[in-house]
Amino acid sequence: MDYIQRAIEKAREERQGKISGLSDNDGAKPIDRSVDHSSANVNAAVAESADDGFSGSIDYTETRVKAPDLQTLRDNRVVAGLPHAAEAEPYRQLRTQVLQKMRANNWRTLAITSPTADAGKTLTAVNLAVSLSMEVNQTVLLVDLDLRNPGVLRTFNIDTEYGLVDHLRGEVSVPDILVNPGFERLVILPGKADENYTSEILSTPKMRELVTDLVSRY
Repeated sequence: MDYIQRAIEKAREERQGKISGLSDNDGAKPIDRSVDHSSANVNAAVAESADDGFSGSIDYTETRVKAPDLQTLRDNRVVAGLPHAAEAEPYRQLRTQVLQKMRANNWRTLAITSPTADAGKTLTAVNLAVSLSMEVNQTVLLVDLDLRNPGVLRTFNIDTEYGLVDHLRGEVSVPDILVNPGFERLVILPGKADENYTSEILSTPKMRELVTDLVSRY
């Protein structure tokens, strides 16, 4: 119980700027895309309604920041991230419905999946996550759980050395994996293709511990 309470307090402090360096600037503008700050069958977007009034700008000091250019977003149909794009309206409407349902039921996690491959799960998850992050009163974590053919970072044209399985195997910590794709309040926990992947790894105590920790922080 003490661990849970500490996690909750730490998450609250991060949102209020005591840890993550939040400023008082409002808005949901993309980070400067001209600067590179870097040295599935299931995609899950984890969001928080943050009713305590979070409305700041986030300065990512530990999370790797790698912002794609607008042409990459256009080419990969990440329309929710394009300024004034009419094509983003369906995702804004979906965002409204999703947030209403999640807040009414006090839900904090959302899974996007389908019974077949190539059904648009990654595209939907990415655009919805970007659209959710545009609202200033919450943060969003997008977790790529397609461990055979992860595509979230590929959609942003971002490479990664490590992924979720590397953490579950105890090889790297979560902060070493997280990536900000150039939008405030949005962080990605990427997957990484692994020929030795087995579905059993998602039911391990390490995975359950990770889910508990992520939900408490976001």
